[in-house]
Amino acid sequence: MLCAAFSRSHLVLVLSALVALPSCECGDSHDSTDPVDTQPSWDPARTVVVVTIDSLSPRILMGESRDWDVAPAIHEVFEDSVLLPQVLTPAGTTRPALASLLTGLYPQQHGARTNASDLRNGTTLMRRFEDAGYHTYGFTSNQCPIIQDGDVDEYYCTWNDELSGSHSLEERDQFLLDELNASLAQLPDDEPVFVWLHLNNVHHPFIADQDRAEAFYGGAYSGFLNPSDDDMVAEVTLGNIDISADEQRYLEATYAAQLATTDEQIDSLLDTLRDTGRYDDAIIVLGADHGEELAERLDHDYFWHGCSPYNSVLRVVYAVRAPGRIQGGQVLDAWVGLTDLAPTIVQLAAAFDWEGKQAGASLVPYFMGGAVPDAAVFSGRGTTAAVMIQGDHKYLLSDTESFAGCEPYSGTDLGYTSGRVELYDLSLDPDEEIDIVSSDTALANEMHTALCEWMVQIGWVPRDQVDTNILSVECQQWLCDAGSEYCAD
Repeated sequence: MLCAAFSRSHLVLVLSALVALPSCECGDSHDSTDPVDTQPSWDPARTVVVVTIDSLSPRILMGESRDWDVAPAIHEVFEDSVLLPQVLTPAGTTRPALASLLTGLYPQQHGARTNASDLRNGTTLMRRFEDAGYHTYGFTSNQCPIIQDGDVDEYYCTWNDELSGSHSLEERDQFLLDELNASLAQLPDDEPVFVWLHLNNVHHPFIADQDRAEAFYGGAYSGFLNPSDDDMVAEVTLGNIDISADEQRYLEATYAAQLATTDEQIDSLLDTLRDTGRYDDAIIVLGADHGEELAERLDHDYFWHGCSPYNSVLRVVYAVRAPGRIQGGQVLDAWVGLTDLAPTIVQLAAAFDWEGKQAGASLVPYFMGGAVPDAAVFSGRGTTAAVMIQGDHKYLLSDTESFAGCEPYSGTDLGYTSGRVELYDLSLDPDEEIDIVSSDTALANEMHTALCEWMVQIGWVPRDQVDTNILSVECQQWLCDAGSEYCAD
């Protein structure tokens, strides 16, 4: 049972496990015919709203680094929700992550492995709800190809040359909200609605209202750092420009000001739901595709997200609000996967049964009194790094100690540094500063085997790359040496 109280100022991460429930096997897909242990009887939900915010830093959102009241509207939703403060996204890039949220599959399964890959497999939530008779919306500020033909009744995208060249991220997000709010206001009260809204304003370049940024900073800023200059921020990341704690505070204040603006935009959507009489019984799921590094790693001043295999990027926070279905004001203090959200939304909505495969499993049984989920969850950086979290421990497997495959490292001799293998006890070291891989070799070997087995099961790389991808080759040798059933020999 969930029993942790949540307040805006403090998170009390306390959970009482009363009933042991089966959880997903490491890496296996779950067939829709599997029995559901906790299946409440609910009427179909009238309003289901999923809001995602691109590059949302958990540290800033949750006030983990600064005592700033950045997002009051979002926290209002949090207070009436089950809070999931430890959700592992399957990728630190937008299209793979959002496609996983909307299909319940890992990128290796749905096919959108990169920001340039097509979604080839899996049915999106928009299509599922449309087929169930809902009026569906797909409104997004970037990575619009995730929405496929026939997926939605109303589609609006601001990720195009006409808008992106002449309008800021904030303006493009506002276009989405204006169109969505106007359309929702015209719908009949009894028409069921599913909304997916994706906002982009807290993504770099870090541009915010100067007065609002300086209010968070604590006064007028006179330093040299220009957060909106991606080239300058890149030079910081490359080590060519040193920044002090004061410069980092100002950059975080600029980011916080962006988030405060996004919060006001989300509040306008909540107001529309209230005005139309939908808010009180609306299912609202609010979170992010991935996080954002804001120079919190001790070994280098890295910004942005695409290169990082650490939880500053791979950890996201979600709120699941479903009045009359699950009790709000609770915290699920366990690691879950972003792939768990789609089946959770479907079960909460109770409008249709899940059909097809899913990589995750619905969290509703745990919301209703089940034990803490203990299944392993997985992530990665393309085909160059793989991540597994099981319980309190995180294992990282990388093909290089210096990854140079993304900006600003491309074309330089530098790269995003990590070990070839790393192990962290997240209960004692949530910032991943103390690598214990050499001091707990038994656990490291156990997690290495489990991670490699998952990589084989999930199809970590396309079949024609199995014999050339470094991690694939190394894992295959490891599994054969370990006598695993997944040894290809």
